[in-house]
Amino acid sequence: MQTLQKRDEPDYSTYVGKGKLDEVLNLATELEADTLIIGNILKPRQIYAIIQEVEKRKMKIQIWDRVDLILKIFQLHAKTPESKLQIQLASIKHM
Repeated sequence: MQTLQKRDEPDYSTYVGKGKLDEVLNLATELEADTLIIGNILKPRQIYAIIQEVEKRKMKIQIWDRVDLILKIFQLHAKTPESKLQIQLASIKHM
């Protein structure tokens, strides 16, 4: 499922804002989702704030941004040890 939000500027703390985050997490609970993907590159602080809200609600859901999604796709298709190592390096740099 996809939810869109139009804002002039992203929210500093969670990127999507408190109201939209509540809406998305409620929807994730209804759908029993296991992963929430934000379709942009988030700062580590923003991911942390979203994870804190998820933990406060005692939900079991992973939070990914666009880079995490891309890395997961590459990880699925990596065959050689070199490519797997490059993906690990990119993942560490992203953190």
